[in-house]
Amino acid sequence: MPGEPVVPVLPLRKVPWFRETYVVAAAPDFLRSRPVADPLALAGLPVLSMDKAGAWWHRFLLALPEEGRPEFHRIIEVNHIRAMINAAVEGLGVLLAPTYSVLGELERGALTAVLPQVRPKEDRFFIYQKKRKATLPRHRLLTDYLQTITPPEF
Repeated sequence: MPGEPVVPVLPLRKVPWFRETYVVAAAPDFLRSRPVADPLALAGLPVLSMDKAGAWWHRFLLALPEEGRPEFHRIIEVNHIRAMINAAVEGLGVLLAPTYSVLGELERGALTAVLPQVRPKEDRFFIYQKKRKATLPRHRLLTDYLQTITPPEF
């Protein structure tokens, strides 16, 4: 349209950074009273989600065939990962969280992986740089440094 500023599209260099995997987990006591044999069993259980609609669980649902996807009826909104983990440890529901964020709880037995045969879709992160600057020594050094950092170190 006339009069609108033209925004130039800069050529970018995209470098893979890391992949974030997810795990579904719950407290052992919670699972003793509410066993989860298959994904559809989650429909009747309280699930912890970053949002009331349960969109946070899309990674898990996309890993299932359509006919095997539960429809969540009891969603508890908890909009912070650490708070969600604490709620799950206290037995308030089943959570979906980045694997690195619950490693300690899984190792201590405070949480148990639920449906480990289902592998939720992972997130992939990239480093974007302007192509013309990506070859500069300081940019290469920064990229090399960032690639040494793993998600648990964030």
